[in-house]
Amino acid sequence: MQALGDQRERRPRRRWRALPRLLLACVLSLAWGTPAALGADIHVLITRESSYYVQAVDSLREHLAVLNPSVETEIDTDLNTDWEPGDLLVTVGSDAMARLREKYPHRAALHLFITSDSWLRQRAVDPGLAENPALVLDQPPRHLVALTRALLPQARTLAIVLGPISRKHLEQVHGEAEKAGFEPLIGALTPDANPLATLSPLVEATDAALVLPDSADFNSAVARWLLQLSFRARTPVIAFSRAYVNAGALASVFVTPEDIGREAASLLDRWLKTGEYPRGMQYPDSYSIATNPAVAKALDIELPDDAALETRFESALEALP
Repeated sequence: MQALGDQRERRPRRRWRALPRLLLACVLSLAWGTPAALGADIHVLITRESSYYVQAVDSLREHLAVLNPSVETEIDTDLNTDWEPGDLLVTVGSDAMARLREKYPHRAALHLFITSDSWLRQRAVDPGLAENPALVLDQPPRHLVALTRALLPQARTLAIVLGPISRKHLEQVHGEAEKAGFEPLIGALTPDANPLATLSPLVEATDAALVLPDSADFNSAVARWLLQLSFRARTPVIAFSRAYVNAGALASVFVTPEDIGREAASLLDRWLKTGEYPRGMQYPDSYSIATNPAVAKALDIELPDDAALETRFESALEALP
């Protein structure tokens, strides 16, 4: 489907979690490592070309230069570089993560620009990965539910479209939809399923449709049918990427490469100065929201202004523990 008009995108937001001192101490006690050696550098491993990777790394370098001007950030494209023991390693993309883990399984690194599914697949064959920090690209499913409620306060039914990978979130997203006041209608598609047969009656019977990310091939195939059918049925779609909004979704919540780079810089700065870093995969604190005013107009949906949408979104999130 062609884009139906200009999109409106909110600035990335940062949600800071305030912790009591005692709880903060407990959290930090779970971190491990020692402060990086004086004069340590940061090496960023990129094994595949991508403009998004470049944007993330540029953001990382820009923000780290402000936080820690004395640190050098080098870009490496293979594993033949001689890294010093005290240097900090960063991988960008799932291929770089897998290759680094294969050659240096005992060396901690920060892993960026991966999905939670990539992390979980790698961890299944490499349990030691769990001792590494990672910032994933995904937004928690609750963010999509909250955005739907923020934009459609009167909606009662919510179609939730899942694929072979994302169906593992079924119980979670079903429960969160109910907590947000929706009656969930589930459309779980298999690789050999007929999208038209599943999606057509689903979007006809609901007030809104929410789609979770899956494999790239699945996302592409489902998007084409979902957007066409939902627009015909006048059912707004809430999705997980700017591309979905460009193609005709009402709105999406997602993280940008710049968000990832900024948060990575903050994490690396703490690691350099204290030796402390979180174990395991974590979702970014930042998010961006994009809306499509042309779609909203065509569906007779009044979009709130930026400030009002932000307030509604945060309120909806708070209602989803």
